Amino acid sequence: MNNARNAGMTLTELITVLMTVSTLSAVALPALDDFFKRQLALSEVTALRQLVYQARGHAISSGVPAVLCPISANECSTNWSEGKITLFEDLNRNRTIDPNDKVLTHFQLQHANGVKLDFPRSAIVFYPSGFAQGFTGSLLYCRDTEPPITMSLIISRVGRVRHGADSNNDGILESATGKNAPCPSA
Repeated sequence: MNNARNAGMTLTELITVLMTVSTLSAVALPALDDFFKRQLALSEVTALRQLVYQARGHAISSGVPAVLCPISANECSTNWSEGKITLFEDLNRNRTIDPNDKVLTHFQLQHANGVKLDFPRSAIVFYPSGFAQGFTGSLLYCRDTEPPITMSLIISRVGRVRHGADSNNDGILESATGKNAPCPSA
């Protein structure tokens, strides 16, 4: 008895499978691109969150104020989107990297093109008590995509960091005060 079976495909079956796969790919790939962009943004915001926690932890453990800010000519700048964000010990509390200050780390967005960061202060400063200087606020992250990807980190005075939310469902994240925090214009 011969139990051999044909295991091949006809040309019609092969073309049908290829057309189905190409149609599904055409539908799925744009959604996959949006997914990857959102994951990239989430990864960068998570890294920023860890940097804030590192600043607070270092201030507590070292007994020295820790400053997290964008640096321009060794001084804190107000432009969070340009250059590196630096974490350093600020022994004399002048928000400038002096010869006696120790630079702890630098952070740069991996894909900075099309990203805007905004914060209401020139620096996030933590004291050895773990408290942040003055009011802190919302660190806003905006990626210029269609639709735009917006995320925020709300930093409290006691050093707690949480993700911002759109609690009124108007499509714009709220700041720590509950007011809309739209992406800054370019």
